[in-house]
Amino acid sequence: MSKARLFGLVAREANQVVILRRGPSRYTQMLVWDLATDEVTSGQWLKGRVYERRCDVSPDGKHFVGACTNYSQSHRQRFGGSADWESSWIHCGWTVVSRPPYFTAEGLWLTGGAWNGGGVWQGNKHVALNNFQHCWVEEKSPRGIKVSNLNLPMSEDDVFEILLEMRGWKKQVALETELLNPDWKERSKSFFKTLETFLSGDRTAYEALTLDVENMIPQYKTNQEGIWTKEFRNGRLFRRESFDNDVWGLVDERNQLVREWSPKRSQWHWIDVDNEGNPIFGEHGCLWRWRGFPHGEPEMVCDLNGNKFENMRSD
Repeated sequence: MSKARLFGLVAREANQVVILRRGPSRYTQMLVWDLATDEVTSGQWLKGRVYERRCDVSPDGKHFVGACTNYSQSHRQRFGGSADWESSWIHCGWTVVSRPPYFTAEGLWLTGGAWNGGGVWQGNKHVALNNFQHCWVEEKSPRGIKVSNLNLPMSEDDVFEILLEMRGWKKQVALETELLNPDWKERSKSFFKTLETFLSGDRTAYEALTLDVENMIPQYKTNQEGIWTKEFRNGRLFRRESFDNDVWGLVDERNQLVREWSPKRSQWHWIDVDNEGNPIFGEHGCLWRWRGFPHGEPEMVCDLNGNKFENMRSD
């Protein structure tokens, strides 16, 4: 049986972590890990995919923003659509603002797919969204929260780098890549322009509607790996990135490698430190904290592999 995949979002001003637990692959649960007590509070499940590298938690830990998708036919039919996507494609992707550990929307924007969405908290009451103007519909504006736009290209790496920097990670070597399809923006804009014409009632536009996904998003070739590091009390975290693979690691104060992980880009991984300078991470479906690093061994805080989907309403 495969282990649950865990990803953590450390609240920058609160002693807690929002945990995203994925497994089975089309189900994601949100939880909150209280770092002061090690209590882990289980929250709502979402039927769909959550794109963790475009998710963030506000500094005080009270709000979440995330990018989600569900391409299933049953999901589309809930919104009056059908298998031909004519009236429901926009509902297949969305960005949500909610209160952890719940996905229930206080703010909601429809994105149509996985190519955009999510955002970054600039403050406790200010969220900057990863919008894409050709595929972005506001359904519900969050009360009392300022909303702005990042205006980034269709790439989650740009958002993830912002999130790393906000949590004290520093880029030591930039990822060097070659763009193989420099006309991807023009192809993407052309597609969405044609799609808007088709959805407005011009059925003649259907013949020109070609979904060429590979050439509508940037395709890269890696020429040099990127390196990120984060210093803490008794050591250093590092992330070595290529286009399709990451290597994460823990190094002690003598610059000796203590532990290393090599997940594929399609898999989740995260490691950070708590407010006392202890490494915290998710591994094999369990949450771990390494007190006294590099001495001793990490202690398991909670095993989340046994969690099963259940319907849950927000408070």
